[in-house]
Amino acid sequence: LRELRLDNNSIGDQGAHIVSSLLNSATRLEKIDLGFNSIGSGGMKTLMKYVSESTCINWLSVSGNPIDSEASKAVAYALAYNRSLKSMFLDHCFIAHEGQRHITAGIVSNSGISLRNLTGFPLGAAAATLGLPPALENWTNEQLLKFIHLMWERVSHDQDPHERELDPLHFLPSLPGGEATSPKLLFGANGLPIADHIGPLDPATVVTVAKTVFASLGDNGNEVLSSEP
Repeated sequence: LRELRLDNNSIGDQGAHIVSSLLNSATRLEKIDLGFNSIGSGGMKTLMKYVSESTCINWLSVSGNPIDSEASKAVAYALAYNRSLKSMFLDHCFIAHEGQRHITAGIVSNSGISLRNLTGFPLGAAAATLGLPPALENWTNEQLLKFIHLMWERVSHDQDPHERELDPLHFLPSLPGGEATSPKLLFGANGLPIADHIGPLDPATVVTVAKTVFASLGDNGNEVLSSEP
């Protein structure tokens, strides 16, 4: 099974729990559409736990399901850990400003993120409130995601690492479902992270890297980020 379409079936939280339990055995599943299914925060947490651990899913739609503050934290957690997802659709989810910040924090803190397309709200406006360069506020989601990829591609890996615990922007929750997590991060002596670690980076590192890479783009920034990958 490579594609699962269950949109517009009103499966609710109970259905989301059942689907999530079945997804663990679908090791080749790449595309999931659970849009407009009346899934609440409980079902979304369970689903996002699966997404956080998946290495095969690359397309996901949960459009039309209301995402409140708790659900947005679960989405943020998933996007801080997942490395395979390339497209995510969050249209008509009524995500409040705080929730948008949670989700954006998860995205920018993941140095191994594959995400290239996200719909539902403008990432740039939320990113600017997290300490990233203010100019990002007016960028398209495609431009911002391309910039995030560029950020981590430019991180230097040639320093001796040491371990440090983190809590990215104090937004990301414990593991959905209640299990606590204590992610570890490897840093270089210059304070920049090793890009191949799993999990979110601390906010100071994210902001420092973002500002440094943004400054390096100079006047050609928009041109670079508008070009084809």
